[in-house]
Amino acid sequence: MTADPNLWQAVFRVPQADADSATDWLTETHPDVLSVSAFEEIGGDYALTVLFGDEPSRESIDAVLAEALDDVPGYSLEQLRNEDWVKRGLEDLKPVRAGRFHIHGSHDAPAPGGTHSLLIEAGEAFGTGQHPTTTGCLLALDDLLKRGLDGPVFDLGCGTGILSIAYARATRLPVIGGDIDAPSVDFANAAARANGVGPLVDAVEATGFQHNAIREQAPFGLVMANVLAGPLISLAPDMRRFTRGGGPGFGSHVILSGLLRHQSRAVEATYRGQGFCVVQRYPIGEWMTLLLQR
Repeated sequence: MTADPNLWQAVFRVPQADADSATDWLTETHPDVLSVSAFEEIGGDYALTVLFGDEPSRESIDAVLAEALDDVPGYSLEQLRNEDWVKRGLEDLKPVRAGRFHIHGSHDAPAPGGTHSLLIEAGEAFGTGQHPTTTGCLLALDDLLKRGLDGPVFDLGCGTGILSIAYARATRLPVIGGDIDAPSVDFANAAARANGVGPLVDAVEATGFQHNAIREQAPFGLVMANVLAGPLISLAPDMRRFTRGGGPGFGSHVILSGLLRHQSRAVEATYRGQGFCVVQRYPIGEWMTLLLQR
């Protein structure tokens, strides 16, 4: 199989504190960068994968990294093979079953009976349902729906809108989502329409609770947040501020994910300090999802 001369990939690892700045710097300063993706690894460091449109020189990468970071990390640089990447990506995206939820693409067979079918296609927005944190959130939502919950509902960091769509499909009730990434917001609203719940799902561009449409619906009966440990800890006071109190069996719920197992204790301790208690934990591999109640 021949190589595609226009696709090159560099992978390097940086401390968590440098991940955002390195991602922004690479995207803004290198004209040949097609995309930059960052994934948290066990231990807290981030692996950054950079896709180039043409072969970059190592000297140019070193120069850019030297401006973005105090210490230039080692990295791999390789030419990608010439494949039908869309076809390959669809083949890798298998249907996901989480409780009564079934996530699939249009290339998959119909969902089995007795499930809530969610059609999510691969796209630019984060989240096609394959990650254990998404599975954990859906399992927690499914369990919570069996127990019963009161709205309104907010999907914080909604990405592709999977959690919003899941709630709307299962309950036929409205839900608002928010994400800092404008393409994700567009993707979520389009995915909601494709799943027949467009009128019920309203995704807006927002950081946390910082949007009038979100605050107007508070206090929330449920907040779902599949983000990262650091933002979840920072958001804890607002989680209390914009949810209902009432004690065990009556207060609001929050579903928190995007956590590695070793990070969950710090998140739990922070939320206990805000009046939340742990209802259930959903460990999947190295990842943890928490269902809490205020």
